[in-house]
Amino acid sequence: AIGGGASGTLYVWSTLSGQLLQTVPRAHYRSITCLKFTLDHRHVISGGADGMVHVFALMDLVASKDEHQQRTAGSNSSIAPIRTWSKHSMPITHLDNLSDARIFSTSQDGELLIMEVCSQDIIATIKLPQTIATCAVHQQRIYVGGSLGTIFVLDLDLYSMHQTIHQLGASVARNAAAAVSQSTKESEQKTTQLSYKTELLGHRHPITALTAWQGEDGGEFLASGDTAGNIRIWDVSSRVYVRIVR
Repeated sequence: AIGGGASGTLYVWSTLSGQLLQTVPRAHYRSITCLKFTLDHRHVISGGADGMVHVFALMDLVASKDEHQQRTAGSNSSIAPIRTWSKHSMPITHLDNLSDARIFSTSQDGELLIMEVCSQDIIATIKLPQTIATCAVHQQRIYVGGSLGTIFVLDLDLYSMHQTIHQLGASVARNAAAAVSQSTKESEQKTTQLSYKTELLGHRHPITALTAWQGEDGGEFLASGDTAGNIRIWDVSSRVYVRIVR
């Protein structure tokens, strides 16, 4: 079991014995706001009010102090993260996995960053017009809850198409313009206008909780909650809410 404190310290316990295995003082300069295991459970991701995202190797965190001192003999014995991102300018509000190799973080600065753990690259930066409080991930879509009650739906497949067209498609289309038919041109124009970001409107208070699932008929649904205690159930395909629980 891994916990984070207001002091920025990480704590690691054995759930079998109840023993405190490890403390990592000053893992963050300010309070720890988010913790997440990677999908392979080999790493722990932490986010803090300092706007930083760290990745720690789980083996370092669960090792006893004697084992850790033996492995780090002759070097700085404190446990250090193997990856760090400091792009956010405000506290981290959510961390989650997209795949075995990619994670994303959100912040009060309204930015969503998609990061690659192996290379430490930032794959994408998506800026939203509201403070981000919470997120949910389901089938290559990220649902983002905003501070003004808006739910943003980010389709990552369409985002990839959008980026590809933006970076390559325009020049290719111009060079090949004489060789394509009018129908192909119209198709390309429609593709270019595809939006990877849509909005679900209905809440009037900040979103505090989101969860998505697939229904028995194959449809995709989302439940959202706000600070006023309202819950809305959304049919994602039609972008409308089908039920309100007050």
